[in-house]
Amino acid sequence: MKSVFKSIREDFSNIKLEGNYGLWMILLLGATLYFQQSWVPGFFQDGYLYTVFGKNAAELGHWLIPFQSKTQYPQFDHHPPFLFMIEGLFFKLFGSSYSSARIFSGSWSLATVLGVFLFFKDIKKPRWGFFSSLILILIPSLLKKTRFPNLDVPLMFCFFMSLSSYYLAVFNERKNNWYLCGFFTGLAFLIKGFPALVIIGIMFLHLLINGRINELKKFTPWIGLLLSVLIVSIWPMALYLKGDYQVFHNYVIGQFFNTIVKGRMTNDPQYFLYFTHLFKTVLPWLILAFLGWRKAIKNEDKSIFSLFLVWFTLILLPFSFVKFKYSNYIIPLYPALAIMAGYYLSKLKNNIQDKIY
Repeated sequence: MKSVFKSIREDFSNIKLEGNYGLWMILLLGATLYFQQSWVPGFFQDGYLYTVFGKNAAELGHWLIPFQSKTQYPQFDHHPPFLFMIEGLFFKLFGSSYSSARIFSGSWSLATVLGVFLFFKDIKKPRWGFFSSLILILIPSLLKKTRFPNLDVPLMFCFFMSLSSYYLAVFNERKNNWYLCGFFTGLAFLIKGFPALVIIGIMFLHLLINGRINELKKFTPWIGLLLSVLIVSIWPMALYLKGDYQVFHNYVIGQFFNTIVKGRMTNDPQYFLYFTHLFKTVLPWLILAFLGWRKAIKNEDKSIFSLFLVWFTLILLPFSFVKFKYSNYIIPLYPALAIMAGYYLSKLKNNIQDKIY
């Protein structure tokens, strides 16, 4: 028996971390964790609400304006409808159920994990991509929030796709990626609205830090931005043509006065609440991210590592100063954290990396 296990171990050790087996391992682990217990009924409160919007789109035809019932949220104007429309299409294909709702939500996390792996494979850093994907899967808060429909997990996916496209456009000279960046930034706005502005802030600050602000003198970044604006404008234009522009007006007013103005700190700031949450749930990855930062500032990886550091910081710090704090609000920073932590593991000696693998 020992000889059999030794043989299996030796055969497995010959499967290189850089190869496709690493990708299949990541996808299998991600699918197992994200989709397990998809048949279990019951959600967190918002999960019920967001599932009903998709269900009523698929079954009752309420696509443009989310609808819960005639007495509660007959015209839901707290968030844009895009995610609920996609969910409705998913329900059209697979039926409306707890299982399909959970699988719909988990698919966004799995797509983000796949995106991280393929991005680093594309830029010839497959080991960094493998460990980053692995760590992202193993973040407890993300795993918990993935199991019910919400806006922040799809927003996380759009953050990653937009910012990775931005990096390829600027630092790998793939100018057409500015259009992908603009496309996913526009989708981020259609999913959750104003929080997508953080994407633009991250790109601007990263260009400034790396002395590449002259990129904004070129034509393609502004075409990407224009594409974002055009995508966002689809929603209010559709409402206007339908005669329901008031829904968009209510959304903008509600977001500005109820979220931005009333969201300012009052008597109990709790500035460190998110820091405490991260220390409780992802302390090992925070330590690895810090060690990765120390390594990155000493070598040629500063430009790419700084993108994820800025990304992490521009979500954590500003959101720590607002009144309303929910753990799902910082979900979009998890890919950045996982990538910074994965960087440190990718810089260990190859034989240590292979043992982890």
